[in-house]
Amino acid sequence: MSPYIRVRERVRDKDRDRERVRNRTNRPTPLGRYTNILLSQTELADLKAELPTKWQHYIDRLSEYMASTGKKYQSHLAMIRRWAAADGKQSGMPDYSYEKGESL
Repeated sequence: MSPYIRVRERVRDKDRDRERVRNRTNRPTPLGRYTNILLSQTELADLKAELPTKWQHYIDRLSEYMASTGKKYQSHLAMIRRWAAADGKQSGMPDYSYEKGESL
């Protein structure tokens, strides 16, 4: 076997290892009361940034809704964002909630 082929194989093996690690860290995690909500770590971090005080409420709400109705969604994150947007429009009041240690 030529040295060139061995180098190519090592590079290919390293690429496979990187891909395995990437898939392992971004694999969807089951969340919610019924563990039927699948969000990757990236999606969960985005959701926590967008809805810092209500993200857990929406995950549990969607989990319960899916378990009780049998519905399935292509993107759980999209559904949670849709519900959050609809709830924001219905209330008509700005959200002044904050976490301990934060100031307005």
